[in-house]
Amino acid sequence: MLTLNSSVARSKKITWKVIEGKGILLNPQEAEIIQLDEVGLEIWNSIGIKRKISEIIDHIVTTFQVSKRRATKDVLGFLKKLQGFGVIKEV
Repeated sequence: MLTLNSSVARSKKITWKVIEGKGILLNPQEAEIIQLDEVGLEIWNSIGIKRKISEIIDHIVTTFQVSKRRATKDVLGFLKKLQGFGVIKEV
């Protein structure tokens, strides 16, 4: 279960790139494509830096000037979806 003190890592099975400012994740094993908007791409990039979820939330609050409560809800929800798709794992 993901918590604010959890850290997550990208799955090595995922191929990704940025096209026209949007993140595109490809899971070849499941034949799934996931498109990320600007905020999703910022969270994805933050995962690559090995941060705790609480640090990712703080980064989103600062970068997008949203409330901590909103960022916490949105980031945790988004990460749980990514975990469900198998593109990230808790470390």
